[in-house]
Amino acid sequence: IYKGKTPAGREIYILEFTIRGVRTRRSLGPVENWPPARLKRERAKWEERVHNIRSGYLAEAQVHNPVYLYDLYVSFRDYRRNRVTPAAQDILKRSFQNLQEYLGEDRMVNMLLKKDIQNWQNWMVEERGLSVTTANIYFRNIKAAFNWAVKEEDSAVYKSPCNGVRQLPKPKKTPQIIPFNDLKKMIGV
Repeated sequence: IYKGKTPAGREIYILEFTIRGVRTRRSLGPVENWPPARLKRERAKWEERVHNIRSGYLAEAQVHNPVYLYDLYVSFRDYRRNRVTPAAQDILKRSFQNLQEYLGEDRMVNMLLKKDIQNWQNWMVEERGLSVTTANIYFRNIKAAFNWAVKEEDSAVYKSPCNGVRQLPKPKKTPQIIPFNDLKKMIGV
């Protein structure tokens, strides 16, 4: 990762790496958006990705043409645009925004793990204070998007991190018991 300049003269960080003779360059955006700690995490993340490719864990196409959460959202939104109501489109948008907020960044979808999705579900209920029903609706939207992407022929998404993840169980409602004295008053005895 190094500093570069846009044609307009704005300073940006550039990520560059080579795998099997193919050099890839990617803009990380303006320098002011990258405090040192965040830049250090990004460097470590990309070093791990390149290592995983060189060791055969990830396919090269996943780094040279990565699919990010936002890319998945836009593709799935466009696919569903004429098939669902505007309210359903809004829920889809909120589902992706919620997941991205939990992750803290726009991540490559093939780097998401089952554990990330499970932790996100718990975070929605415990930290954000959403109901279990809302958390499950968001989860179903994300799961549908991943399942659609995996089935697409030209998609670079090869697995869904939602596979094997269940919806959160709804808490059982305990019946409300009316005290005997109040029951007598209601009956008029």
